[in-house]
Amino acid sequence: MISWDTSNLLCLLTSTVYVLGLYTIPARVRELPRDDTEHIRYRLAITAFSNILTLSLIGYCFSFLVERTMLQHQSFTDAMGFRIDNALLSVSITALLMTVFYAGPIVAFLGYLWLAARNARVNQSVAAANGHESQSTGTQPREIVVSPFALWVDILHCQWRDMRRYPEISVRMLVFAPVSEELIFRSVIIFLMLAAVPAEQTADSLRIALICPFWFAVAHIHHAFTLWKEERAPGWDSDQKRAVLRSIFVRTGVQLTYTTIFGVIAALLYLRTGSISAPITSHVICNYAQLPNMSFMRPPYGKTSTPRISTGDYTCLYQYRYALLVLHAGGLIAFSLFLFPWTRAMSQQSVLWREAGFEGFQR
Repeated sequence: MISWDTSNLLCLLTSTVYVLGLYTIPARVRELPRDDTEHIRYRLAITAFSNILTLSLIGYCFSFLVERTMLQHQSFTDAMGFRIDNALLSVSITALLMTVFYAGPIVAFLGYLWLAARNARVNQSVAAANGHESQSTGTQPREIVVSPFALWVDILHCQWRDMRRYPEISVRMLVFAPVSEELIFRSVIIFLMLAAVPAEQTADSLRIALICPFWFAVAHIHHAFTLWKEERAPGWDSDQKRAVLRSIFVRTGVQLTYTTIFGVIAALLYLRTGSISAPITSHVICNYAQLPNMSFMRPPYGKTSTPRISTGDYTCLYQYRYALLVLHAGGLIAFSLFLFPWTRAMSQQSVLWREAGFEGFQR
């Protein structure tokens, strides 16, 4: 058993090792763009080594860490969330909850598809009316997608094409990052926090879920230094430096806010289900969906009656902006309301979640 102070120190050490490992990559490779194939391969290798090393050390010290704690009668796999008996159920419930969470972005995307299809039908009608021009020139009119479903399939096809063209980026975003980060910042970090709870006491799982994301956010602070390195230029005056620093501060703040919110969600899913598959699933979905596209808050360019439609441009939804804002907020609220009821059955079987109050960590 360890004290709460020791637990915090180990959490800090774990986060630091995970981040500093990325700086052991040769300087030549670090200078390459983040999406460069060689850079990605180095990062994957270093991160994999860091994960294996951390999990091996936890496994080696497991008996000592869980002695006289609330996890003293649990196996290594259960205490680390490596359960397979409820993995499929955890993935299914998480996917359903994340669908509720992204209700606003989903409705905005469907609205975009509908308006894009309507605009395409207008363009097709104009092309048909001017068909004599293509006949006179001997050219064939371009085929225009006119149904929302067909447009969605076309978008998925383009995404699949990009994934095949850049497989390393896809693997990093949808496989490696979710697995490696959840193993460290959920499985390991939460285990180290629970290792500070004496056997005669009961952990306040909700409190742990709120504290755990702090370490996840700390691990992303180094991105500010990366941004500064990429954007600085020789010969800057003080005003230019302040402007860049202000931009970096805002961008880093937004990222830390996002990672903290996601960290709470992932921690709650992990603790409630007792399975690492739940936060990994939520991480994959968030990485794929990314931040909500809020371009519908900007009015469309120009004053034409036909909405401007382009990939990722939701300005055509400007007139529905307030309804979409309500849906975005409603999705978050609905997620919060449904999370506990939908995971209640699994929480009763989870060795990581406790409903009782907490008297305090032993120092």
